[in-house]
Amino acid sequence: MHITKDQKIYRNLTIQQKHLFLQPVWLDASLGQSNWSAYIIYDDHDKILAAWPFTHQHKLGIHRLNPAPYSAYNDIIIFDKKAETAILQQLMKTIPYLSLIKINQLQPLTTPSWGQQIIKRRQSIVYRPNLDDYMEAIQPRKRSLIRKALNTYTITATSNPRELLSGMKESFDRQYIPLLQSTTLQRWFDIFDNIIGFIIKDVDNRILGSMIAIEHQHILYAVAGGKNYSKNQPGIMEGLYWHLIQQGHQRQCDIDLCGSSLPGVADFNRRMGGSESTYFQHLITRPHFLLPLLKLWK
Repeated sequence: MHITKDQKIYRNLTIQQKHLFLQPVWLDASLGQSNWSAYIIYDDHDKILAAWPFTHQHKLGIHRLNPAPYSAYNDIIIFDKKAETAILQQLMKTIPYLSLIKINQLQPLTTPSWGQQIIKRRQSIVYRPNLDDYMEAIQPRKRSLIRKALNTYTITATSNPRELLSGMKESFDRQYIPLLQSTTLQRWFDIFDNIIGFIIKDVDNRILGSMIAIEHQHILYAVAGGKNYSKNQPGIMEGLYWHLIQQGHQRQCDIDLCGSSLPGVADFNRRMGGSESTYFQHLITRPHFLLPLLKLWK
């Protein structure tokens, strides 16, 4: 078994059925073509056993192997599950010394002692042929706020980075999440055909919130969104979510809300008709004594 770092090989893998955040086009759009790579793991006959895309940062002597920004999941793709333990052992030997790694897997890694595993929550909304069925799945108080939003605010499509970022900035600030760069957001709209952006405004034409979603393989991923907390009107996020649901229904897509273990966000997603499932976060350090540093990793 051996391992190489090769973006070109990763681009040629047949992974179109995998989720959005593993696609080369997503990595290009979020990072730029020259700012990511991938480990490719082979058996002794040069058959590809696994692959893992990442971006590498090196600061203060510490390596951080990161997913692309706003990637909900960044799985190690294992094509041969029987070889999982050997694959992960080989990967650990290759990772630079003094490294911090955070991997969010939709399917768990079963190898014992592969870092610290934390069960995380994600929410999604399944496609329903009848739009009324979506409304029935929403909690009554949220239904009332949706109706208020439809009667009070205006929701319009936009690809303008300034408008979209102004709508979500305060939500990102409150969660201590770095706001999207306008250049990255513009690259999303330049690269993706199936991307939608929309803003919600009040009667004075002030932007109250915004949301961005990208469709891939009949799933609409809600990759970014938020509201302007300085405008204290009710129903802003409910209006945005209902518009997202309508877009998913028109496209006959499931909607991946990209999950949150933050109690307030997860509860909101459930009240808006989201069903909950799990994904698995693996925290890996080399050496092990660096693990506490991961708690400081935003």
